[in-house]
Amino acid sequence: MSLFRRKKKIKTEEFIDPELDIEYEYRKKKNHKKEDKSFKNIEDMQYVRLQCEQVAESSKYIEELKDENMVVQSYILDIQKINKMPDSGRKNLRRISEQICALEKKRQDFHDRAQALPRNRMIVFERFEDEFPKALTNMQNDEKYCTAVKHDMRLLESEKTTLKEDMESYSKRHIALKKVSIVFLIALIIVFAVFFFSGELNNQSGRTLFMVVLLLSAVLTGMIFILQRNAAFQFKLSEKKLVRAVCLLNKTKIKYVNIVNSVDYQHAKYGVKNAYQLSRDYEAYLSDKKNSERYHNSVKELDTAMLELYKELEPLKLYDVNIWETQYSALCNDKEMDEIRKRLELRHKKLKEQIDYNIERIDIAKQSVIDFIKKHPDKSKEIMEIVDSYDVGMS
Repeated sequence: MSLFRRKKKIKTEEFIDPELDIEYEYRKKKNHKKEDKSFKNIEDMQYVRLQCEQVAESSKYIEELKDENMVVQSYILDIQKINKMPDSGRKNLRRISEQICALEKKRQDFHDRAQALPRNRMIVFERFEDEFPKALTNMQNDEKYCTAVKHDMRLLESEKTTLKEDMESYSKRHIALKKVSIVFLIALIIVFAVFFFSGELNNQSGRTLFMVVLLLSAVLTGMIFILQRNAAFQFKLSEKKLVRAVCLLNKTKIKYVNIVNSVDYQHAKYGVKNAYQLSRDYEAYLSDKKNSERYHNSVKELDTAMLELYKELEPLKLYDVNIWETQYSALCNDKEMDEIRKRLELRHKKLKEQIDYNIERIDIAKQSVIDFIKKHPDKSKEIMEIVDSYDVGMS
């Protein structure tokens, strides 16, 4: 371990402006031959500068306090002027201020009332306001028509399916009757052959039986023929009905597509899912619009009442008549007016105390400089140069 420790250098902040560096003059005079005397001189001059800075700072602060105090006194004087108004004028002023209080409360109630619709929905209705309520009626009618067309389309689809089933049934019946007629024809041929080859036609009983069989065959043949014609007729009739149903269904589908597109477009245009939602939103829009109109009307009434208040206060030549725009309630409430006056008087008292305190500081600082000059007359010239540089009088 080294016996000699390297001393750490203490870093000092460097000021851009040398006048702000308190140690500057000390470092500047450090190597001077008359070191003690120079240090003493610097300390004396710093003492003088400190007193002059205190005088300058307090003087500036006093000016600001006086300006503020003048405003406060003006407000107090305004209250005195209002309180000294004739009874007729004071009564009229109270009436106007009470009216303003009521209008302000009314305006605030309208302002605080929550809107039923968000702003983006209000913009939609404002844009298409001229189309309502006709647009709502059209959407309701179109949705009803769309439902009716959809219902008709379902009925036609059902009828189409039924007719196809009927045609298939009649077709099967026709084929079945055709097979029955063929079987019956073959059976009849066999019966005739039996009668012919058996010789039964030679006797009376055989001929009678043959005639009965022939008659029954004719009746059965007629019945089969009628049933086949009926099946064919019903098949053709069902076919014609099916063609008509298909045509109507195609027309209905075209109507349905058109009305659905129209309804979807209206929904997208007004940003709703159905006419019921549009109806609710439109009612909410009318309510918000009415509330907005009431709010603006209340603002106009309030502005009119404020102008009347200004006209009533104008003859008093008040310092600041505009301040009563926010303190109008005090004009109809004596207790509130007294509280305002007391607050102003308290501010005036505190300002006066601050002014007196700073005047005292100035007197002490000036007296300190004068005493220092008396104590060091040899430095009076240098001291006065410092005093003149701060532009503070010693009188």
